Amino acid sequence: MRNFLVATLAAGLSILVPYAPAAEVARTEQVGDSYIYRTLDIYSGVEDGRYRWRITGVEPDRLIFDDGYWITDRLGNDLKLGIGAQISGMQFFVPELQPGKTWKSTYTHTRADGARYTIEYDFAVVGQEQVSVPAGTFDTWLIEGTGYIHQVSGLRHGKACDRHAVVKLWVAPDRVTRFVAENYTQRGAVIGCSHYYANTRTELVAFGPNADAVAGEANQPRDPHGHHSQIRTRPVTGLDDY
Repeated sequence: MRNFLVATLAAGLSILVPYAPAAEVARTEQVGDSYIYRTLDIYSGVEDGRYRWRITGVEPDRLIFDDGYWITDRLGNDLKLGIGAQISGMQFFVPELQPGKTWKSTYTHTRADGARYTIEYDFAVVGQEQVSVPAGTFDTWLIEGTGYIHQVSGLRHGKACDRHAVVKLWVAPDRVTRFVAENYTQRGAVIGCSHYYANTRTELVAFGPNADAVAGEANQPRDPHGHHSQIRTRPVTGLDDY
C-alpha cells in the first residue's frame, strides 16, 4: 500500500504524489552500505564528532550492522545495541506516515550490566519540512515524540534514575531508510542519582556503498550509546552512561 504526498502547484491546485513507505525502500539496502552521521550541540551548532555504521547482514525482517553489534528491524527500530544489551518492542519508525498520525511506543531496554528500563513515547507526525544536511536536501516528514524513561532494576542507592525526553525526527523513507536528522533533549535529576541532560542534534552526512569516500574519515565509537566515546552517537533511547 502506498502513501501519497500532497503537492501544491503554482495555480493553487493540489495533486497526489506517490510516496513509498519505509518498508519498501528498506529492501534495497545491501551488505556494505554505510550510514555516516555527525553530532552537534543543538544550541551552539558546534560539531563534536562523527560515526559510521556499516551493514554486514541483510535478512527479511532485520538489518545487521558491524557484525551484530547493532541490529534493527527493516524500518530502523533498534533490536540490539552493543554487547549484551537487548531491546524489546521499540517502535519509533512505522511503515505508514501521514499528517496527524499518532502512535505510542512502549518498550524495554536491558543493558549488559543488568540494568533494565521501561520507556514510553507518544509520537505524532506534525508536518512536512524540507531539511538540508551534509548528505543533501530532503523533503521529510517531521515526527515529534515525548517520552519518559523509568529505571526498574539496577537502581543506584535504591532510587530509580528516571528521565524525561523529547525527540524530533526528520525522515524521508522514499530516499533513505535511516533518519535524515534528529534533535534529542533529555532531563533527569533524582536525589542519589547523577544529574543528566542531553541536547544533541544528529545529521546524516553520507549513506550508501560509497559513503566513506563521500564523507571522509568518520569516528566509529564501539558502543551506540557513547560508552567508549565522548559523543552521544545514538541518543534515540537516551540510555548513555550515568
